[in-house]
Amino acid sequence: MRLDGFGLLVENMAKMIRFYRDVLGFEIKEEELEPWGQRTCYIADPEGNLIEIGSWNKPFEEKDAGR
Repeated sequence: MRLDGFGLLVENMAKMIRFYRDVLGFEIKEEELEPWGQRTCYIADPEGNLIEIGSWNKPFEEKDAGR
């Protein structure tokens, strides 16, 4: 089995980016706001495996209230 990547949902995107970049030395790839309201960035380990980090700008109940 090969793991190409996985995702994490976090509360504090900036704190997690600093941890992976500054403490662990991971490369950060393009932080962006997705059309559905999730902030997403990717970090790459030394072998190129990607970890997706996502965070919602609003609490789950608020973002789904309009459905």
